[in-house]
Amino acid sequence: MVIYDYPKANISISPSITDSLNGNIYFSSDSERGRYFYWYNDTVLFSNQQNFWYSYDRVGEYSINLVVYDDFGCSDSATGNLVINPIFSVYIPNSFTHGDNDQLNNYFGPVTYSESSFIISIFNNWGQKIYESSEFWDGKVNDNFVPPGIYTYYIEVIDFKGKPKDFSGKLQIFR
Repeated sequence: MVIYDYPKANISISPSITDSLNGNIYFSSDSERGRYFYWYNDTVLFSNQQNFWYSYDRVGEYSINLVVYDDFGCSDSATGNLVINPIFSVYIPNSFTHGDNDQLNNYFGPVTYSESSFIISIFNNWGQKIYESSEFWDGKVNDNFVPPGIYTYYIEVIDFKGKPKDFSGKLQIFR
C-alpha cells in the first residue's frame, strides 16, 4: 500500500490592493503536489492555469479561491483577498460664466471621481463669505448674479475613504 500526501494549496495575488487604473493582477500558486488548478472569483471559475495575469476594471473587494487537485483526485484549497479601490481625482475649473443663457459653464464646483461629498465656500474681494453649500454654485447671492470679477474659493472634498481633502484658489466669473 502506497500512501501519498495530500496537495497543499498556496495562493499569491500581486498586488492584492490596487486601484481601478492598475487592475492587472498576477495570480500564482506554488502549491505542493498540485497538478490541476481551479481559480474562482467568488464562485465563478476564471482560470485553470497555475500562474497567470488577469485584468480587473471594476472597483470592489473580491474573494479569490484556489482549489488544487493532484493526480489521485485529492484536493486542497486556499483563499486570498483582492481589493480594487476607486481612483480619487478632483478637477476644479478656474472660471465660469453665469446669466448668459447659453447653458454652458453656468455652475461652479469640483468635478470629482469617487468623492463622498463636498462643501464649497466662495469669498468676495473683501474676504467675506458670500456662498457656502454642498451644491454647485450658480453665481448668485440672494437670487442676484454677483458682478463679474475674481473670487476666492475654498472646497473641502470628502474622499471615498472618508478623508477630507482641501482645495483653494481663485475663480474668475465672466458674463
